[in-house]
Amino acid sequence: PEAFENVALDSYVLRLAAKYGAKNPIKKFNSDVVRIVDELVGRLFEEMDYEREAMQCNRFRETYQDGKIAGFVRAPVVVDALSTSRVLTMEFVEGE
Repeated sequence: PEAFENVALDSYVLRLAAKYGAKNPIKKFNSDVVRIVDELVGRLFEEMDYEREAMQCNRFRETYQDGKIAGFVRAPVVVDALSTSRVLTMEFVEGE
């Protein structure tokens, strides 16, 4: 239940560390570490948006169910009645 709050706090701490690391005269980075952290955190929050994930799962299934990879790749069906913004419920798919 506190996943968003925990990730937000951890992200803040990670960003502070990245800012410190970017200013550290001993170790120079060739990349903008703060921007990398910001991008990573943004993607993490997107992954935690289960309504968005459900939509993406359905979109993937609809896009590829009849294509060349049909039969090789399968996306589970989202159970909308049991899913919320904090819980994503999908059918069980038996693997090989």
